[in-house]
Amino acid sequence: MLETRPCHYRVRAILTLVLMTLPTITFAAETDNASPPRENLARNCSYSFSLKPNYALCTNASDQTDLTDGQTTAGQIWINDGTVGWKSNKPVSITLDLGQTQSIGEVALHSAGGSAGVGWPRAVAVLVSEDGETYHQLTELTSGGEPAPPYDSLMARDHRFAVDGLNGCGRYLQFVLVPSGEMTFADEIEVYANPNPDATAVDNGPVVTLDDLMAPDYLTRLGLQRRLQNDLNTVEASMSMELRHAEAQTIL
Repeated sequence: MLETRPCHYRVRAILTLVLMTLPTITFAAETDNASPPRENLARNCSYSFSLKPNYALCTNASDQTDLTDGQTTAGQIWINDGTVGWKSNKPVSITLDLGQTQSIGEVALHSAGGSAGVGWPRAVAVLVSEDGETYHQLTELTSGGEPAPPYDSLMARDHRFAVDGLNGCGRYLQFVLVPSGEMTFADEIEVYANPNPDATAVDNGPVVTLDDLMAPDYLTRLGLQRRLQNDLNTVEASMSMELRHAEAQTIL
């Protein structure tokens, strides 16, 4: 009479034979393929103002370093010591010295508004210069990048106005903030090099003056660009939502 064994012994024996026939699997050590952090060329650089900061809740001695210290604040940045603010309806220019000529691929300014009577900047033109005398308009942040959040009387918003994909070159950058009301705030400026600079195709934009940036037709054109961009973003978001809904229905 043949000896019978419980089923689980036979299963274990079979699994053992299968494992013995499998090739040895070795696991390679994980490697960190993440890109190294980008260098903010504006970090710790010096800058000057065309109009002295004067908003009482954030004006202090650190205004001369706040914009390039690498620190940002969320929400109501105008009550934070690390913010630079102006109570004025006049344009404000912030002139940044990078120390030497640099390729420029992205520029950004962190601001706040949309609540408590604080409006978003009407325009943030970014100018570039080799000599600090003649400036070219490299880009405009409020119409060239992600739009600022809509006004919300109950919630202060902060926003990073940014434009990338640039192929500029220069030592001096001038951020010209045109207010939409009586107050303007910023707490950080960022500048990043073009990762693939093309010295033969540098595009710093046209030569401009501050008067050009205050011309009614220029500001009107910016307003139209922002409105068109906002409408486009709304349409894209709606289409994306409808597509996800259609895909969910297909799966069901």
